[in-house]
Amino acid sequence: MNSNTLNEAFRQAQARGLNCQVYAAEIYRQQGEGISQLQGVSQGLMNNPNYGRNYTQPSNVRPFDNGQVCFNKGNSVSGAYRNCFYQCVGGNVVQSVGAAEVCPSSIIR
Repeated sequence: MNSNTLNEAFRQAQARGLNCQVYAAEIYRQQGEGISQLQGVSQGLMNNPNYGRNYTQPSNVRPFDNGQVCFNKGNSVSGAYRNCFYQCVGGNVVQSVGAAEVCPSSIIR
């Protein structure tokens, strides 16, 4: 927000008799609560002696270094199939799904 916009907003609030300090105080209070909660979670994780140890990657997750991530660039329906178009580093890829299905936002190939 530039200074002209900020000054105009301040002028409008004064002209309408609005007390923005009440709203600002509530926002700061909620923000402080959120930060405190995050700090508590962080501290709890760091105090856990098993934090970061014995981690086993779920079998249904494929690491990115085993393939290339391609991002959806659109789709078209042809009969009973939906063709999903993906842009990859080496070129474009088409993947078909059922016409009633939604194309994934990205794929790994």
